[in-house]
Amino acid sequence: LSCSSGKYLFQGNCLDVCPTGRYANWITSTCEVCSKECTSCFNSTYQDCITCDTDSGYVKIGPTVCSYPSCIYGSYFNATKKRCENCPTGCSDCIGQSNCTECIKGYLLNSYTQLCYDECNKIGFYKDKTTNECKEICGDGRNMKILECDDGNLKDGDGCSSAGKLEEFYTGT
Repeated sequence: LSCSSGKYLFQGNCLDVCPTGRYANWITSTCEVCSKECTSCFNSTYQDCITCDTDSGYVKIGPTVCSYPSCIYGSYFNATKKRCENCPTGCSDCIGQSNCTECIKGYLLNSYTQLCYDECNKIGFYKDKTTNECKEICGDGRNMKILECDDGNLKDGDGCSSAGKLEEFYTGT
């Protein structure tokens, strides 16, 4: 089925104007879907909007561009609540309530959960009171892969120094 010139096919009907959320594709003479950010558009991308889907939280950030509003570092735009909210505990930046992209000092990003966890809550770590950073405990016999080595003591000269560094000239005697 095709439509005469100046008409656009939509659900088996030839229309003069495409319905809300669609645009007239003059090449195919069909009504095509606008990007989800737009309620009306002149092409298919978020950069081709005439009006934005404000019910979903999108705003105009340029003459024809609809997007979520920018939030300050350490926060993200909550589309349901239509406002910026703080990132989860431990995150320095995020793209959602459960999607951290960076962690603050003393926290580690879990690539599976995309959340930041206090690394000091794990066995083998302590919180440095001066820097507030988590550091690996040296001398406890657990190498958590931050120190070069951990031989279970704080003796120098036995292959692993009291600072958790491999001793270069250790001969093993």
